Amino acid sequence: MKESVVRIIALTLSLLLLILTLTACSNSDDADGNTLQPTDDNVTIYQANGYTSAPMTDEGPGPEQTHDAVSAPFTTPESLAGLETSPTPQPTPEPTPESELFADSIYIPLSALHISDDLRVVSFGEATHGSHDIKYLAGEVFKQLVVENGFRAFAIEASFGNCIAINEYILYGRGTARSVVANNGNWIHNFQEVVDLVKWMREYNLTAEDGDKLRFYGFDMQYFDRSLSRYLEYMATVDAEKANRDRIDIRGLSDASLYSAQLSSSDLPGFVRKVELMIEEAEQNMELYTMASSKSEFEYAIRNALCVKFCIEYVMKTRDVSKREGGRYRDLRMFENIRWIVE
Repeated sequence: MKESVVRIIALTLSLLLLILTLTACSNSDDADGNTLQPTDDNVTIYQANGYTSAPMTDEGPGPEQTHDAVSAPFTTPESLAGLETSPTPQPTPEPTPESELFADSIYIPLSALHISDDLRVVSFGEATHGSHDIKYLAGEVFKQLVVENGFRAFAIEASFGNCIAINEYILYGRGTARSVVANNGNWIHNFQEVVDLVKWMREYNLTAEDGDKLRFYGFDMQYFDRSLSRYLEYMATVDAEKANRDRIDIRGLSDASLYSAQLSSSDLPGFVRKVELMIEEAEQNMELYTMASSKSEFEYAIRNALCVKFCIEYVMKTRDVSKREGGRYRDLRMFENIRWIVE
């Protein structure tokens, strides 16, 4: 299998600046030659508090809204349903000219941006979620880093499993940009500017060499339904009997049951242990499973299963200790997901 070297750009929280010193490793291809993991990384970090937005609807951008990020839900607002179903994307308004955007400010225009080739991680923050100029600028910064600095991947604060479909669209053209973005699981990314960036990444890949293609990742773990589905789908291809046993063992576990009263706090430790045993058994059979698939596919499946465990433990920390402790745990696991992507 051919190994490729790529660089990573990620949007995450400020704590992930710690990974500036992480080093690069090699990348593995699956059995069909599709590259699944990036290596040799440069990363960008992204953070925001509160937002002013004009979310996409069937008729185009909806009325501007101002929200409190602390109390805002992490589910896709109903008004965003049109993002997936609207037959034609609404045009993005013209960006504010640099001369106006940066007038009388301490910031420099994009044309003056210089990123050292020595940097592994680049952080990009935003003051609000959903503001056009900021999201447009984030996309333009990434494009410049791709063209001028060799960055080759983009990661956001959205659940790991939810963003696999975005990566598959960018790499293989599966689905549409609008549908995969609409299903990322985090409303803060459900905007036309993100759709436009994903389309640009797909177009870039159409002419890029296999080892030079762009990639897209989510590193959060607040939701796990799609991660669990991806794990079980993989397991069904390499060990159908185990896949059936795993389905039975975790019956009743879902995002909906975890975040509602269906599962009590006393139920959760048992599910954590079931997921741990599920992972342990898979790792014991790693050689057999990788022979039936590939090393990268196996590692992806294990990472998806770990995100299920992380999410349950996050809810346990939030319920039984405090929201602050839950937030700290979530930050740690997001850092670990980023480190996995980098390595």
